[in-house]
Amino acid sequence: MTIDKVVEELEKIGIDTTKSSLSRIENGERQKIDSALLVGLANLFDFNFFKEIGYKESGIDKSKTIKRFIEIPVYGKASAGNGYINLTDVQRYEKISVLSDDEYSDDLFLVEVAGESMYPTLFDGDLVIVNPNFNENSLNNKICVITYDGVTFIKRIQITEKYIVLSSDNPDRIKYQNIIIPESECTDIICHGIVIERRTRFVR
Repeated sequence: MTIDKVVEELEKIGIDTTKSSLSRIENGERQKIDSALLVGLANLFDFNFFKEIGYKESGIDKSKTIKRFIEIPVYGKASAGNGYINLTDVQRYEKISVLSDDEYSDDLFLVEVAGESMYPTLFDGDLVIVNPNFNENSLNNKICVITYDGVTFIKRIQITEKYIVLSSDNPDRIKYQNIIIPESECTDIICHGIVIERRTRFVR
C-alpha cells in the first residue's frame, strides 16, 4: 500500500497525518506514535498490537470494531489523591476511537488521572471519559468526578443514610485514606459526572 493510500484511508476514519510523518515511522525515525494513529494503522494492516505487547484478549469482545474517531474536550488533570481540576477551561481536545455499536453524547468530557489512589482501577496518566448526565439514585459505588470543599477528586462514591464516603480503590489505607462526609455537609458535594470508560495510554 502506498503512503498516499495510507493517508487517504486514515482520513476516512478521522485521523489526520502526513506522508512525511508516516515515512519517519516506516524508517524507524519516529518512535512515539499517537494512540489514535497507532490503532488506525493496526486496523488498516490487520495487525494486533495488543497481542504483540502481551495483552490478554480473553476479555475483549471481538464483535466490536473501531468504526471512527471523535474528539472530546479535556478539562485538565484531576488528582486521584488531593484533587485538582479546572472544569471551566478546555485544555485541549483528544481524539478517541469509537466502537461501532457505541453511542457518545456531545457533552462527554475527558479528565487525565494524576496519582495512584484509584489503582488498580485507574492508572496514573489514564484518560477517563466522564458522562455528566446521570441519575442521582445510581451513584452508589460509581467512580465520579466530585467537588467537595472547593477541591475536585476522582473517587468512588459510597452512600449511606448518615454520610457519604469518597473512597480510594488503592488497598493502601495508610497512604490513601477515605474522605467521610457527614450528612450535614452532603449538600456541599457537586458531582460533575460518572466515569464511564478508561483509556490507558500505551505510548507515552
